[in-house]
Amino acid sequence: MERFDVVVVGGSFAGMSAALQLARARRSVRLFDTRKPRNRFAASAHGFIGHDGRTPTEIQDLGRGNLAVYPTVDVHEAAVTSIKPDDGVFIVEAHDMGPICASRIILAYGLRDELPAIEGLEEAWGRNVMQCPYCHGYEVRDQKLGVLYTSEASLHQIKLTPDWSPHVSLFLNGHDVSSDDLSDAQERGIAIVPDPVRSIELDQGRMRAVQLPDGSYDLDGLFLITRTHQATDLASQLGCALEDGPFGPSVTVDNLQETSVPGVYAAGDIARPIHTSVWAAADGISAGVFCHQSLLSHKNPYQKKLA
Repeated sequence: MERFDVVVVGGSFAGMSAALQLARARRSVRLFDTRKPRNRFAASAHGFIGHDGRTPTEIQDLGRGNLAVYPTVDVHEAAVTSIKPDDGVFIVEAHDMGPICASRIILAYGLRDELPAIEGLEEAWGRNVMQCPYCHGYEVRDQKLGVLYTSEASLHQIKLTPDWSPHVSLFLNGHDVSSDDLSDAQERGIAIVPDPVRSIELDQGRMRAVQLPDGSYDLDGLFLITRTHQATDLASQLGCALEDGPFGPSVTVDNLQETSVPGVYAAGDIARPIHTSVWAAADGISAGVFCHQSLLSHKNPYQKKLA
């Protein structure tokens, strides 16, 4: 059975950043990647200095090129199906390959977004139906924008959005929201549309209007906050502790990115409540560095263990 120092599950910002640190420490690493990162629906990525405006695929390919320089890293395009502890190591199985052995595991497989069940929404997702105004607001600046209410977090999002455009509407989609909760939005001059959203009108895959029961509402961009889910159940398989966050469950980690299961680290969107590519990469660096140090000693003076 092949043996690696570390198996990294996930090949986007967090996973590749972790693998790079381990590669530079000359440790043997197998990185599993399904080539389906959460941000694959977006036409471009923003806010990551040096990469602003590149496509997610382009950034991932650049990262693959960085890893290819190091002979101790092996990138395998397959989905990991199971990870099991076995006498101080971990047995990893993936599609179309036999089991391999690893001393440490880094989970960086990301999340999937659950969209509201509105016709046309999925088709425009990542185009001009978006999640984060910090990531995509500048590209729709000064245009007609909307925020679709999905949870209380939408009330925070609607307060931010007017900084990108003075033409903003909040679509409550039939939710009962108190006038007190809407006061901040109204003070910023945001139009409140209480009616249910029937569908999204599309033009070549992009949203052009929101369809309401009594007509349509032209829009250039729509923001919404999704409910998130772990992309696989590997953390649960391993028995890692999870905690509820504002948008969905996340893997509990300590200040060194180690989970409640010794030898298993987690990084990126799966291990923090708020998500950006830069934070994912930073968490990946931490996971890679401290995972490497754990291979040398089980004691680390910087570690604050989970309660």
